[in-house]
Amino acid sequence: SKLRRVNVLMRSCYVLLCNAEVTPNVVNLGDLAGGLEDPQVLPQASPSPCYAQRALLVFAASATLFSGATLAALKSSTCRWHPKLLFRKVLDGLTSTDDVEHKARGMLFQKCSLAMRAFDWTPRSELYLEIITGSRVDAVIGSVVTLFKDDWWGEVTKTQKESELLELRLQLLKVLEATLAGEVQIIDAMDTLTS
Repeated sequence: SKLRRVNVLMRSCYVLLCNAEVTPNVVNLGDLAGGLEDPQVLPQASPSPCYAQRALLVFAASATLFSGATLAALKSSTCRWHPKLLFRKVLDGLTSTDDVEHKARGMLFQKCSLAMRAFDWTPRSELYLEIITGSRVDAVIGSVVTLFKDDWWGEVTKTQKESELLELRLQLLKVLEATLAGEVQIIDAMDTLTS
């Protein structure tokens, strides 16, 4: 089933990212366009596996499985992976993994943001907040703050009830507080500031 495939692929992706070893192997757009069965994507004779690169390829290939129905089913006990940990690892991996082309990073970030946006607003805002508080890379924090801001504003413009607006304001305050707290590894000093 689709849900079982999402569970297996996302767990695999998380395990690969947790066991990441950096070796010289370039990930490019051609690899991302291929499938998991493509021998170019997953070389069989590699003496030292590139776990982080392979995890990003698995994520890219499996991001198409995300849908509202699949993610709604993940709320139950059928979820075998932790979305908050996985998305944080993927985003941190995008900034720290060597030999991933710039265009490929952009495409992977787009797939990751689309997958996160498949969640309903409340779990998505919690996901954004978890990534912001858990990550120490300013490029990741800045990108997620921008996603939150865009999605938050969309929620504000369609909300009519005062109680819902109050909840949205509290979410914004939590994100601002989390953004300004903690230690951050500066990759590009303007990422978090411009967000």
